[in-house]
Amino acid sequence: MYPLEGGTPKPIPGFLAGEQPITFSGNGGLYVYQPGELPARVFLIDLRTGQRTLWRQLMPSDPAGVVTIGPILLTPDATTCVYGYHRTLSDLYLVDGLK
Repeated sequence: MYPLEGGTPKPIPGFLAGEQPITFSGNGGLYVYQPGELPARVFLIDLRTGQRTLWRQLMPSDPAGVVTIGPILLTPDATTCVYGYHRTLSDLYLVDGLK
């Protein structure tokens, strides 16, 4: 975080390596998630203390073939959330009696 008055930037307490920020909350927090994690767990980090609170776990109702979730978009008041996901489906055929 960069101080508005200038000076040395400081790391965000509670923010883990590889996490993706989503949006700031209206009460001094930051919503984040770890790309590649299934289901996607969205945490709210208190920027003053670094305390992490699980907000939601996101997964499509049909998880078959889901390989990634994201991007995740969230309103600052956390009343509306949308997300995308990538799905890979395949067909397996069994052939019997070939010569």
